[in-house]
Amino acid sequence: MRELEKILEEIEKARNCASINGDFNVAAAHEEDMNIIHKHMNDGWISVEERLPEDGTYLCTFKGELCGIEEPFTGMCGIENGVWDEPGYVTAWRPLPEPYRPEGSDGE
Repeated sequence: MRELEKILEEIEKARNCASINGDFNVAAAHEEDMNIIHKHMNDGWISVEERLPEDGTYLCTFKGELCGIEEPFTGMCGIENGVWDEPGYVTAWRPLPEPYRPEGSDGE
């Protein structure tokens, strides 16, 4: 139950900040709420047992035995037609984050 209280506290803090700044947009508020909730749900990781992503490249958690590494580790991996580039080693995945763009940058 404490985790739900943390989530509600973060959502309330985001709401208060938006209200104070006069920057309250319902769609943006909903997206922020979803981001807060996802952060508390295993930080956005999705188990391969839960579901597989669409074809593409993802940030993945690999079993420790890949490449002789003892502990689970994170890296990028592709999937095509439900088969990972490293079959049998991916345990969880999440979409890649947006690339870093300095403030005022137009993406170039």
